Amino acid sequence: MRAIIIGAGIAGLAAALRLSQIGWDSLIIERAPTRRSGGYAVTFGGLGYDAAERMGILPDLLQRAFVTEEIVYHKPNGQRRFSLGREIIAATMGPRTMNILRGDIETVLYDTVRDSAEIRFATTITAVDQDTRAVHATLSDGTVEHADLLIGADGLHSATRALVFGPEEDYLLDLGHRVAVYMLDRRPASIAPGTAGTLSAGGRTVAVISAGDDRNVAFFGYRTERGARHDDRGDDRGDDPATVLPQVYGDLGWVIPEVLASMARTDSVYFDTISQVVAPPGAATAWSCSATPPGASPCSPATAPPWPSAAPTGSAPNWNATPATSAPPWPPGRRHYGPRWRRSRNSAAGSKASTPPPTRCCCG
Repeated sequence: MRAIIIGAGIAGLAAALRLSQIGWDSLIIERAPTRRSGGYAVTFGGLGYDAAERMGILPDLLQRAFVTEEIVYHKPNGQRRFSLGREIIAATMGPRTMNILRGDIETVLYDTVRDSAEIRFATTITAVDQDTRAVHATLSDGTVEHADLLIGADGLHSATRALVFGPEEDYLLDLGHRVAVYMLDRRPASIAPGTAGTLSAGGRTVAVISAGDDRNVAFFGYRTERGARHDDRGDDRGDDPATVLPQVYGDLGWVIPEVLASMARTDSVYFDTISQVVAPPGAATAWSCSATPPGASPCSPATAPPWPSAAPTGSAPNWNATPATSAPPWPPGRRHYGPRWRRSRNSAAGSKASTPPPTRCCCG
């Protein structure tokens, strides 16, 4: 069995790893020319921690985790407001939790899966088609790849979702906030090693995190008007973070001027809205063409597949069996709606199919 996975981020790499563990081959398509590093710091626990343990990557993640000794909260003028020490931070996180850079999660997954999956960088998907035997993905390098499963793991602005279900404006719900994240070339003097400093004022938040190994991350988040690319004061800010962030945060002190100045020296800046992917009425059901039992239509609404059980190498998963373990082959934190996947705080298995699964597309 073969899968084409669009996106070499955490979701795509995790899907490829889990599929390889049940005997599937995967081709991962990534639009970026090279692997990305850094990214924002996340508190990694709960379902993600459990899934990482089942997938066998938890020890490598723990080696890259960092400990925050203190979180210092500041007033708008930069004065210290209060702080939380290491013991309090640990108590709020719980025992099965770690702080880690998002890029380090990707690195661990990439190092684990790169020998079992083909990864093609600087490539995008341009068309999707399927018949009773396979799904066919046309790529920007001129090739057409064929597989049993196509997984869209290409993020908030998924090209796969747009090709299969329609333009993103039909699916994105603007939650009224924007974020920016980038790595700093040096740690501000007022941020002690192993600590984090943060400031919140007027619907705006800034955090600077010392993430170990002399790596430091800046995070900006602020409130906007829903559906509009401007802040809550009504000013059209545009999409260039080098222009937008100084305008939104220019009246604040502390380390903010220094951190904004360092943006010109960073390799990349993540800057986007916080949005949710929501299927409009009638769009949650996709049509799949597959080999069908007698009396059934060859093109009918796809049934939601259950988690496949572990299968011997080279064989197809038993889609109707109860999984041998509780670990699904898909990335954690996905809830199933028909044949597509959407981000959710909880995981839930789909209903069991009465027939072998048709060729299908999963979009995240």
